[in-house]
Amino acid sequence: MFSQTMARDRFLELIRFLRFDLKTERRRNLLHDKFALASQLWNSFISICQKALIPQWKITVDEQLLPCKARCKFIQYMANKPDKFGLKFWLTVDVENKYLFNGFPYVGKDDARSPQGSVPTDVVLKLMAPLFQGGYNVTCDNFFTSLDLALRLAEKKCSLVGTMRQNRREVPKECKKKKELRETEVFRHDGLYFQCDCFC
Repeated sequence: MFSQTMARDRFLELIRFLRFDLKTERRRNLLHDKFALASQLWNSFISICQKALIPQWKITVDEQLLPCKARCKFIQYMANKPDKFGLKFWLTVDVENKYLFNGFPYVGKDDARSPQGSVPTDVVLKLMAPLFQGGYNVTCDNFFTSLDLALRLAEKKCSLVGTMRQNRREVPKECKKKKELRETEVFRHDGLYFQCDCFC
């Protein structure tokens, strides 16, 4: 289908000159938006994603590296990814439909963020903001999962499921003890229940 639309050389020539911003306003926009070269297109895309579907109750939050070797200040190197270099995006996806609902690029240190806050917690709360008070369940990995995040999501009528690093301060000592395979313990904190499973 794509080869019938246009020749490969024509496609390569077009993307050489493709722009998603006004060059005359680029310098001014970059002062307050590091992603200004594509932010208008990206924000429109996310807006359409959110209007097109009401997600099911299961949501996942994670990062994704889009391969890229362009000259860019916020290109990331991630050794554990198949493509080592690229643009990193924080994404919220509907588990049932595999549908992107929300996301934003990582463009380096956010000067507007409170230094006392946690980056993973702030990322999840920002991604989940359109779904607050909706009773959604968020699944994420041990980079994001924390007691603070669980409590703050509970305030917004959302729940959290995720793996957790044993070296976190909020993990009870009882949960760090060696357990039998598939052994489960349930802990309670301020009306919330936490389940500790052993699958190793």
